[in-house]
Amino acid sequence: MIDPSLDLQAAIRERLVNDAGVTALVTPRAIRDGGGRPDDFPTILFGPSQTVLEPITFSRHHVRCFVDLHVWTREVGTVMSKTIAAVAINALTVAPALAGLLDFQVDGVRYLRDPGDLGHAVISISALFEGAR
Repeated sequence: MIDPSLDLQAAIRERLVNDAGVTALVTPRAIRDGGGRPDDFPTILFGPSQTVLEPITFSRHHVRCFVDLHVWTREVGTVMSKTIAAVAINALTVAPALAGLLDFQVDGVRYLRDPGDLGHAVISISALFEGAR
């Protein structure tokens, strides 16, 4: 099976950049793949991801992809990072149309305290895919 995580990432980004609520808070160019702390704020970065084999059947044609989105803001607290995370989660309530996608969900969000004047939230997403037999 070809790893569907790149298609999933592209579909998530497409959903976010085409949602008026999200783009009212974060410019589309600031929703991107990247690591570490960004230079521009606010930003939504695709962070670590993982694809694992799901032993649902003996045929082993299922994989689950995990994706983390990091929301970064310039603020002492977490008000704006929580606001952006909520709007992004709302934009992701409907599963993208992807070949083989069986299940898609936002698993949760964590709000982190980073040193200085940075707000930080991590949105965790998972998706179950069935591959060709």
